[in-house]
Amino acid sequence: MITTRTPLRIPIGGGGTDLPGFYSKYGSFFISAAIDYYIYIVVKRRPVRGIKVAYMQTEEVQRIEEIKHRIAKAALQYLHISVDRGLEIVSIGDFPAGTGMGTSGSYAVGLLNALHHLDKNAVPVHVLAEEACHINMAILKDPSGKQDEYIASYGGIMCFEIDKQGKVKVYPLKISFQTVNDLQNNMLMFYTGISRSANQVLAKQKEGMVSKDQKIIENLQKIQDIGYEIKEALEKGNTTLFGRLLDKHWRVKKEREATSTPQINKWYDIAIKNGALGGKIMGAGGGGFFAFYCEDKKDKLRAALRKEGLDEVRFHFDFEGTKLLVNV
Repeated sequence: MITTRTPLRIPIGGGGTDLPGFYSKYGSFFISAAIDYYIYIVVKRRPVRGIKVAYMQTEEVQRIEEIKHRIAKAALQYLHISVDRGLEIVSIGDFPAGTGMGTSGSYAVGLLNALHHLDKNAVPVHVLAEEACHINMAILKDPSGKQDEYIASYGGIMCFEIDKQGKVKVYPLKISFQTVNDLQNNMLMFYTGISRSANQVLAKQKEGMVSKDQKIIENLQKIQDIGYEIKEALEKGNTTLFGRLLDKHWRVKKEREATSTPQINKWYDIAIKNGALGGKIMGAGGGGFFAFYCEDKKDKLRAALRKEGLDEVRFHFDFEGTKLLVNV
């Protein structure tokens, strides 16, 4: 039996530039942080033939081709996993899909990690990241980028550069322990209760890049520039500027109409009026989780958003990435 644990993530800066339609022409830079909420994958052989895949529902099938779970099916086919002896895959997530925390990327990384160990073939994290990207982007043709799979594999607070050929350079953000503590103490995360798929929003963004929609391209270039500004601010320990840059990022991203709603905008404005310097909605789906940077008046911010029905979710950063927990 194999059990893996793979973190979810918070985008810090430059998000959206990791789509191939953008980086293949302009390159990409983004910063992302893994957090201590996870997807757990259990994979084990069964004494009888057949495949069991358990997630929010349970499937019992005889052949890989019959599996409805898209990522599980694609991963088993991609790695040519034998199911002659039977196989069981169970996944447990701290958050549901559609919350903007990168669950699909983390699931793919965690499952691949487990399947490689089942086959007694541990692979480096960059291989896991690329394989997961290949499954989600090339095989399943989801209009997604490389952020979720890479940060789930590596963990930490990392910088990522993607060249025009799609090669990814990964390195840690050079920040002090004090800055890490400031980020953990001053970043407050709230669940909106809204679940939306990012695919529709990302598909529209991809369509805009394919059609060379100059407005979308210029918007993403601004987002990338802000990502570099965030890197410089954090490496200098200027977390106040980081908070203000989140607000700048919010206002630029809001120009892309599909990524915002009146309700989301209302909550954001309430947060700013009650002490937040800036914030972001997780992922591209326009729902899920908010993260706000607030140095003072945290209790005031919490009370204001609690009154709106938003639940705070406390977190710490994860510096391990995808991890093998059980191998028996």
